[in-house]
Amino acid sequence: MSTAESPDGVILVVRVGNFDEIGRRYGPQWADTLLQSMAWIVHSSVRHGDLVARVASDEIGIYLPNATMENVNKICERIRTRVYETTFIAGQERQISVTVRFGGTRVGDQSAFQALSEAANSAALAEEEAGPLLFRELFS
Repeated sequence: MSTAESPDGVILVVRVGNFDEIGRRYGPQWADTLLQSMAWIVHSSVRHGDLVARVASDEIGIYLPNATMENVNKICERIRTRVYETTFIAGQERQISVTVRFGGTRVGDQSAFQALSEAANSAALAEEEAGPLLFRELFS
């Protein structure tokens, strides 16, 4: 096994960076529809056997078993590209710009899910503060 590979995997958090703004402007029902669309994009971007779930109002969690950093980077790039290429429409045919942020943490044998989720979320917030970069290895 390479040093970049985890025996258990990686948990990623994908956050819609401007979710609250979209919800305020177009309403909570459209924001929920947006996150459903995001879940489809994420699900279609991961490997067979990876798990995708909504973990918060503006977050989608992904469990990537036996993932290398190369796998993680490719998946993040695929998701970011598909979001960029997707036209999101709300209301009276108004096109909406959607941003995504990524955070991740390695999964260890004794790790508690809450701690992992918080670490991944912190990494996503750090990316948001640092600007729109590809996935960074900000593991706790």
